[in-house]
Formats: sequence, C-alpha cells, structure tokens
Amino acid sequence: MPEERNSGLRLQRAPPDVGVPWTFSWPIHGEARLSTEPVERRNIALEGRTRRLSAITLAALVPALSAAPVSAQAFDIVEATIAEAHAAMQSGDLTCRALVQGYIDRIAAYDQTCPTLNTVQHLNENALDQADELDVAMRSGGMTGPLHCVPVLLKDQGETSDMPTSYGSASFEDFVPARDATITIRMKDAGAIILAKTTMGEFASRYV
Repeated sequence: MPEERNSGLRLQRAPPDVGVPWTFSWPIHGEARLSTEPVERRNIALEGRTRRLSAITLAALVPALSAAPVSAQAFDIVEATIAEAHAAMQSGDLTCRALVQGYIDRIAAYDQTCPTLNTVQHLNENALDQADELDVAMRSGGMTGPLHCVPVLLKDQGETSDMPTSYGSASFEDFVPARDATITIRMKDAGAIILAKTTMGEFASRYV
C-alpha cells in the first residue's frame, strides 16, 4: 500500500492479501506511516521519534463505515432545508412524525429548560397526530403540498382554530378563535403543520 502522510486519522482499504478490509494511521506529535500489516498486529511508526503506539482495532469504526441508510432518529434537523427533509421522506429515511418530534424535543430542551428562551406561547397538542396523517398521505399518494410536514411556528397574532391565540395579552390567554387566519389556512393547505405559537408584545404594540 502506498505511504500516506496526514495530521489526522486516515482510513484506507487494505490490499486483498492483508486479511483485513481497512488500515489506518493516527499520528501523535509527528507524521505517521501507513503499514500493510493487519490492523490487529501493526503499530504506527512515528518518523523522528522512538515512541510507538499500539494499533487500535478498527472493529468499533466499521459500523460507521457501512452504507446503511440514515434512520429517522439520526436525521439532523438543525439547519435542515425543506428540500432535504422532503428528500429524506421520499427515500424512506425520515417520517413526518420523527421530524416533528425532533422539533418538539428542541423546544423542550431550549425553550422550556436551560437556557429557558421562553419564545413559545402555545404548543400544538395535536401536532404528532397531524404528522401521522401526513405520513399516511405520503405512503398512499405522496406529498400533500410544497410545505408537506414543514413545522411552522406562527406568531401569536395569527389566528388558529386548534390552539389559543392570545395576541400577546393575558386577557386572551385561553381564547381559541372559531376560524383560522388566511395565512394559517394557506400554510395548512400547502401541507405545513402549525407546531406552535410564539410570544409577542401585547397586541403587537411593542417588541418583547
């Protein structure tokens, strides 16, 4: 196998006669030289140093190198785009429920506990049920619209018939409108899930 030099961990397929699928180098305080010996036996030789580091078995790294599809739980929702989420759903690697649950978990972690951002006024208690309905729709006929299963946080000024709309006022804390606002209707029609309502200044008269 040709020699490789790098300052970080390097993985490379071993020749057929080596007896293991992968060899690796992990230099410490110097440059390393890849060996053709099996991973279980070889050491990493550091040029200009007499220190030798016993080789670490590669068995623990093999699962990470497999070509298994990304599970719904492993989908990274941080800064994920709509197109990326839709592609994962269409390939079967992500469900709408898993996506919505991921955002609910982040709200619980960052909004309701440390650092307690307190940006969410109301959480949609039916969000997961709505996600399940969209999963059924996906399996039977595909996406329901351009915003299929996109979790939306709506300012608490936009009326929603399935959760309170307080307009930022304690006077309307438990007020549930009989209708949806136009923007709410259009987003739902496009397949979005109104996941929560966000805090705002009272009657939008000031910034929070």
